[in-house]
Amino acid sequence: MDPFRPVSRIEPLEGLRGLLALWVVIAHVLALAGMGVGWRGPFKLLTNGTHAVDVFIILSGFVIFLLIDRRRETYGRFIWRRFWRLFPSYVACSALMIAFTPLVIPVLQAWPIEHPLNASRLQIMEDTLDHLGAHVAAHLPMLHAAIPPEILPNSAYAILGQAWSISLEWQFYLLAPAVFAALRGGARPLAIVVGLAAAVHFAIPAYEGFLPRHVPYFAVGIASYFLLARAERPTIPDLPVVAAALAYFATHDVALVLWAAVFAAIYRPDARGAALLNAALSASPFRWLGKISYSVYLFHAIAMYLAMMIVARFGEPTSSIGTFLALLAITVTGTLAGAAILYRFLEAPGIRLGSALR
Repeated sequence: MDPFRPVSRIEPLEGLRGLLALWVVIAHVLALAGMGVGWRGPFKLLTNGTHAVDVFIILSGFVIFLLIDRRRETYGRFIWRRFWRLFPSYVACSALMIAFTPLVIPVLQAWPIEHPLNASRLQIMEDTLDHLGAHVAAHLPMLHAAIPPEILPNSAYAILGQAWSISLEWQFYLLAPAVFAALRGGARPLAIVVGLAAAVHFAIPAYEGFLPRHVPYFAVGIASYFLLARAERPTIPDLPVVAAALAYFATHDVALVLWAAVFAAIYRPDARGAALLNAALSASPFRWLGKISYSVYLFHAIAMYLAMMIVARFGEPTSSIGTFLALLAITVTGTLAGAAILYRFLEAPGIRLGSALR
């Protein structure tokens, strides 16, 4: 008897996705406001959206294997659906940012608030315009983050900075069905896949957005799915706390600690604290945010730069809580409005198109 069973849709993960997208927005606005460089403790976490993206990567490994297992469709059908899931909103936001960049550069050059990320943003935009044709050609197949920056300057971050992770997702999608088949194919294919994954991770230069660098996080998500899909689950009363503590002491990796707590609550919903965590993540506002989180993630930089231009127009911005709150309010409002429009007119139709066309 097959010890694995397909897993249905998991509502707490929708809420988690929404909160992660909001975390990225806050981290980027904090940098624009020049805040967080010297922060310590839990407040420091807010300034580093990379932790949120790392959890997104783990979540992707989990969810994509769930979809492959549940649908059992051909490779071509899987890639077709995933392409139409990503491409419409991605190409629309990229085109908007290309048109917006010449307007943003002079404002960013005159922006009086210093932060390492602000300086890198300006360099990325200048590299984007200097090599625009090459960057557009690399972005159209969504493989720009796989190009070494020595070949194409700022290849991962050009045009729409956060879209490096969209390229990473697409690289994973291209291989995921074959990896799934190998992992379910017995001991020998499993050993070959694990060995190859470890070899490319350690042997290939680790630049941001290239799949080999992020193999461990995808692997955590994949292993989590197979663990959840097993018919038998041990009973551990305090599993969310135990799992998070073990992840912290073993790795000190924020993304792994967060995933350990959330996954443990899903794995054993009867454990202490699991019901509260699952209920919080399943709350309607978070699930709605999770529903449009892809569009939030893509559009928020455009809204943030628009907020910067508005704030700069009404006075000399300073690195203060007032500037941060003004930037955050405009950014979040613009992001949610833009993401809702993107979801309704591009993302959702793209999903339907991918499901309808064969």
